[in-house]
This record gives sequence, structure tokens and C-alpha cells, in this order.
Amino acid sequence: GTWFREELTAYDRPHSYTYLIVRSFPPFNHEGGTLTFTTVGDGTRVNWLTNYTHSAAAGGKALEAVTRRLLRPNFLAILNACAKALEK
Repeated sequence: GTWFREELTAYDRPHSYTYLIVRSFPPFNHEGGTLTFTTVGDGTRVNWLTNYTHSAAAGGKALEAVTRRLLRPNFLAILNACAKALEK
């Protein structure tokens, strides 16, 4: 039920990239996000940091409480799917 339109704002291959969500549903104010990649043994550790708020009209703090609980497992699912695709 959500979607995002993002712009990459910085790219330091293969170490990191930074992005900004410019449109989304539900709407929110995105302060930016960064993914950082660090080699760990035979794999890669991904640190995914993002900051955002929802306006009062979109649900404010109540919607933030819901979306914060949903984002982590969804981000982990994305990373797990990427890992499985790379292992093929």
C-alpha cells in the first residue's frame, strides 16, 4: 500500500549511496537516507539509515509510530531478497 519516488543525491561506489524520497504514499517529509556497505568476511554488512516525519494532515506522530514498526521488517525483507538473488 505504499510507494516511493526517490532521487539519488550521492553515490560512492561501492561504499555508499544517499537518496531523497521526493514523492510517496502515504506522503511524508523525508530528510534523506543513506545505505553504507562494509565488507565483513565473505559478505557485506548494509547499514540503512533514513529519517522522515509525517505531516499532521497525513497522520503525524500516530502514522510515524505505525510506519517505523513496518519499515524495519520491510527493509530487511528487501535486503534478504537481494542476498538470495546474488547467491544464485
